[in-house]
Amino acid sequence: MKITPYLVFNGNCREAITYYEEVLDAKVSFLQTFAKTPEAAFPLPDDLKNLIFHAILDVSGESIMLSDNPPGIEPRVTGDNVTLALSISSMDRIKKIFSAFAKAGKCIVELQKTFWSECAGIVRDKFGVTWSLEYNSRK
Repeated sequence: MKITPYLVFNGNCREAITYYEEVLDAKVSFLQTFAKTPEAAFPLPDDLKNLIFHAILDVSGESIMLSDNPPGIEPRVTGDNVTLALSISSMDRIKKIFSAFAKAGKCIVELQKTFWSECAGIVRDKFGVTWSLEYNSRK
């Protein structure tokens, strides 16, 4: 079994994809807008057709799925109930990602040595998504 995180945004998914591509050195492997779905599934006004119906980002061999919240559904509330954990084998890369997320977001726990890692920290990005970053020299 494989578990894949799925992030849902309230109209700014495309911006999040661009941001994560840059910060995480991720690549889009799939992207579909609402305009490309069967018309009967989601009858949409023109201004919503370019919202993201489904996207997949490849991040170092793993996937993150993303979409905009479908119209007519209660808006998503970003909260602290989900944290995405990244185990990174490069000290330079962990510092670069943490710094980029913290610059536009909020540092929750500074990068520091812990009993389980030489370097670990928690940061919330500008979209309200919480990331736990951990240096892992075994990978």
